[in-house]
Amino acid sequence: MITLQNLTTIINEQLNELSDIQFKINPDGDEYKGARLENNVVMDDYIQGTAILLNSSIVPVEGIIIQSQTVGVEIVVPVKSGRELVEQEDGSSVMQDVVYQSSFEPIRQVLATLASQAYNDTTTSDNKTFKVTYTVTNPRAGDIMFRAQVGLSITYQFTCNFAIIQNGVNTRDVEILFEGVKVPFSQFSIVRTAINESGAFNNSGGSALNYTAVTAVQIDLSVPALSDSNITKEHFDFLKSGIVKQYEVSIKLGVKDDEEEEEEAAVYTMQFGECNVSGQGTDNLGQSIRLVEALDLE
Repeated sequence: MITLQNLTTIINEQLNELSDIQFKINPDGDEYKGARLENNVVMDDYIQGTAILLNSSIVPVEGIIIQSQTVGVEIVVPVKSGRELVEQEDGSSVMQDVVYQSSFEPIRQVLATLASQAYNDTTTSDNKTFKVTYTVTNPRAGDIMFRAQVGLSITYQFTCNFAIIQNGVNTRDVEILFEGVKVPFSQFSIVRTAINESGAFNNSGGSALNYTAVTAVQIDLSVPALSDSNITKEHFDFLKSGIVKQYEVSIKLGVKDDEEEEEEAAVYTMQFGECNVSGQGTDNLGQSIRLVEALDLE
C-alpha cells in the first residue's frame, strides 16, 4: 500500500525540483522542525508544512492494487516586515509597519507552477512498484498573522489528487513523434487492423478457419491546434489542399523488456486519413487526426 509518507515524499521532491527554495512537507503526526535563532533573527532552513489524508479509496482488482487518494497540504511561509515612511493622501508621510510581499511572493509562484500541469511518477512500497499520477489545485492564501514557532507568516493551502496503480502504464508514458517532434495529444487510440481470409482448409475438419493476409496500423489523435506545432501546420495544409504526403511517425508505449534499457520505438510511414478541425465560441480549436499506414514510395 502507498502511505501518506510516500505521497509526501513525492510532493517534496517535485516542489524542490521547481525552485532553489527548500520545502519540507511533513505527514500528519510527523515532527515539525522549528525555526532557529541566529544573531537574534528567526531563521528557517525550510519552507515547512503539513500533509493530511482527506480521502482514500481502493478499487478491488484481483492481484493488483489500485488506489485514489486526496491529500491536503498547508504550508507556512515566514513574512518579513519592517517600518517605513508611508505617504498619506494629504502628502504627509507617517512611519508605519509594512510587510514585504517579496518575502512570500516567490513561494506563491512556485505553488502556482506546481498546479499548472499534471505529473507522472513511480514509487515503491513493500517491494511493489506503483505508477503514481497526480494533479494539484491552485494555492489558497490564508491570513498574515503571528504563529507559534514561525512568527509573522502566511499560509497557503492546496490539494493533491493522486491516482495509483501497481505496475501501471500511464498515458503520459506514451510518446508519439510526428516527423521527430512529440505530439501534444489529449487523447489517442492506436489500432492494428487485420484483414483476414476465411475458408475450409485441409485438416480443418470442415470448419471455416481464418488466416491473416495483411495488417495495418491506424492512429487516432485528439490534438489542440497550436500555432507552433508541426502536426497542426501539416494537418491544416492537408485539410485545405487535399494533397497527400507521407510522414515518419514513431511510437513508444511505455513498456520495456528491461527497466535499464531505453524502449525501442516502432517507426511507420503514415499519411493523413479522415481528419477534421472544430471550434466553438472562444475555445481553442480542436483537431481530430487519423494517421493511416502508407506505402513507402521512397
